[in-house]
Amino acid sequence: MRDNIKALVSWLSERIHLEGLVLEVGSYQVKGQEGYADLRPYFRNRPYLGIDMRQGPGVDCIQDVHGLGIQSGSASLVLCLDTLEHVRDPIKAVGELKRILTTPGVLLISSVMDFPIHEHPADYWRFTPQAFLELLEGLDERLVLYQGSLLKPHTVIGIGAKGLQLDLPWPDEVGGEPLFMYTPEFSPPDETNSETNNRFKYHYKIDTSDPESSHSRILRMVKPGSRVLEIGCATGYMTRYLTKELGCEVTTVEIDEVAASVARPFSHRIIVADIEALDVKEVFKPGYFDHIIFADVLEHLKNPRDCLKRLNPYLKDDGSLLISIPNAAHGSLALELLDGRWDYRKTGLLDSTHLRFFTISTFLNLLEETGFWAVAIERVQVDPWTSEFKTQWSSYPREVTAYLEKVNPEFRTYQFVIRACKMNRYGEQELYRAQYEAIKSALHEVQERLSKIEEQYSAAKEQIKGLLSEKEGLLSEKEGLQKELEG
Repeated sequence: MRDNIKALVSWLSERIHLEGLVLEVGSYQVKGQEGYADLRPYFRNRPYLGIDMRQGPGVDCIQDVHGLGIQSGSASLVLCLDTLEHVRDPIKAVGELKRILTTPGVLLISSVMDFPIHEHPADYWRFTPQAFLELLEGLDERLVLYQGSLLKPHTVIGIGAKGLQLDLPWPDEVGGEPLFMYTPEFSPPDETNSETNNRFKYHYKIDTSDPESSHSRILRMVKPGSRVLEIGCATGYMTRYLTKELGCEVTTVEIDEVAASVARPFSHRIIVADIEALDVKEVFKPGYFDHIIFADVLEHLKNPRDCLKRLNPYLKDDGSLLISIPNAAHGSLALELLDGRWDYRKTGLLDSTHLRFFTISTFLNLLEETGFWAVAIERVQVDPWTSEFKTQWSSYPREVTAYLEKVNPEFRTYQFVIRACKMNRYGEQELYRAQYEAIKSALHEVQERLSKIEEQYSAAKEQIKGLLSEKEGLLSEKEGLQKELEG
């Protein structure tokens, strides 16, 4: 019996209150654990049956878990702890455990993965979190927890239930070590489950079919086959696309060790560290990277100015800094302040982990102070009334919203996506090119407007010509009628 498993059983015993039999499968207390491995004290007021394939301490009845001589629907709580690795056919065994479970009832299983071979009396298997999820298939509710790295957990725990929900406030740690909830295929967290969401808060699926998203905009700026430094890669949702779709060599820096373990397979090199504390001189070569990416990261740093300055030398002279940043001047925030509110949220413009807030002008100043010129600025636009604030724009006096729209042309801009270059000859050329393209684009827009006006003018002329002709016809008809009257 390991300390973490015993601690979890203790925690569950205080929160799941069911009547009826507690059945412990694999209850034999090995040498040195007599008494310590006894779980009966947690269930003093309930009938308790310990079964194992051999007689000894903790065993009330000898049974073969592959074919239990126990009536279906007999036990309201079934415990099978660190036992399935010793069972020849775990699929058949778990099938039996599900059979004897009552409704309502709970099945708790645990096992090891990254763990030494240990004979009690034989050691056959190791289980991934996904394997446990599959073993619990068919129950009304199922969830899987783990300890250690996601790609190399040492402990895997599965909880399944019949006839009740497992919506408990699962602990952040057991046995003095963090406890994580497994989400299959690294899918985005379930917003209704706070524990899951706390683990992979920044995990997304890249949807390149949405050209307006900040991720798509950044990825379009990346040169295929280039060397990329991605700061704050989280679970590697962008890293994977950069590597597999664009063929880039991606070096990543991520502060969260668990998230980094998910990103590791997609990274050429991953550094688990706080970028603000990292000695970049020790880990990067000057002028090595074609792109440095900060996708919604700089606002989380204590000193983004220092970070940009320190990384400047590691970008090639003709490289680019690719950044997405939330807009602190979004209309919804202005009205939040007007109402005396500044309520932080889990994600979004007022993400509770945001330390810095930027408007476009303050951010462009920051870039220039750190040796960069912004050569391209794109905007992700979200109307205030469709943002996470659901701002009731029309409920405010029109004088207020009209003023905001007049003085703040960025009131609909949710994020800025910026491509910046170093302040050198190449950067100067890119800046002039960007300015030339902006003037060219503006001229094209003016020409298009002139063409439309000319079309409208030509149509109006034809309409006037027709009206004049109609007028002359009516005058001629009038003159003829007058002559008839005079005659």
